[in-house]
Amino acid sequence: MEEPKITLGLIAHDNCKKDMVQLIHSYAHLMKGHHLIATRSTGELIQKHTGLPVILKESGPDGGELQLGGFVASRIIKAVIFLRDPLKRKSHEPDVTALMRICDAHNIPLATNRATAACVLHMALFHPEKLDDTPPGENRDNP
Repeated sequence: MEEPKITLGLIAHDNCKKDMVQLIHSYAHLMKGHHLIATRSTGELIQKHTGLPVILKESGPDGGELQLGGFVASRIIKAVIFLRDPLKRKSHEPDVTALMRICDAHNIPLATNRATAACVLHMALFHPEKLDDTPPGENRDNP
């Protein structure tokens, strides 16, 4: 029986991109066959340094967080890793807040630092069935 494939959303602020690449690189051997969707510059770095295919969306300031939020709301993305720079205010902070809110509204795991990112990746890669919060016997498509 084949393991279920998951789709992860990946975003990193400029000062955190190196951490994101290192994190994904350390799990790259387990991520083959899973789907990665990232904001443009984060995704390009991940592709370059890991060889993993990444679906690229707009950069964060150009609406990338909102695009990933749409995938969260559509239940395509099952977990998000968003390595944020907590010390630097971003001009697109409302987009960041909207992504965080949509993850909360749809009960999608969201990691915003390296420690929780490792936890989310572990859960997503080793226990992907736990990312589906549909109660047994309930059909999500027919509320």
